[in-house]
Amino acid sequence: MAPTNVVMPAEALRPVIVLETQIPGFGLRASFDQRRVLYLALIHIDSDTAATVSAHNSRNVQRAATEGIQTGTVVYLLAKGEADRFFDWLRTGDSYPGGVN
Repeated sequence: MAPTNVVMPAEALRPVIVLETQIPGFGLRASFDQRRVLYLALIHIDSDTAATVSAHNSRNVQRAATEGIQTGTVVYLLAKGEADRFFDWLRTGDSYPGGVN
């Protein structure tokens, strides 16, 4: 359980998006750090546990397959419409107040 007395200042929050994958119960969480490094984490939704975490330069992310994104040799297969949502977020993700999309 997360502590309820911890407050993150707004300037410390970073843009985050969680994308639906083709596997029920798993999602792909994408976020940036203060140096604009893109982090991708394949997560188990119910437990909020990361199965994988990787760091990338956002310029090295590209479309793959019909509903996928590729970073290097890794391809993440996403649910219908989620690749479009990811690339929209990638273009504008750091402009969302509070860091959440």
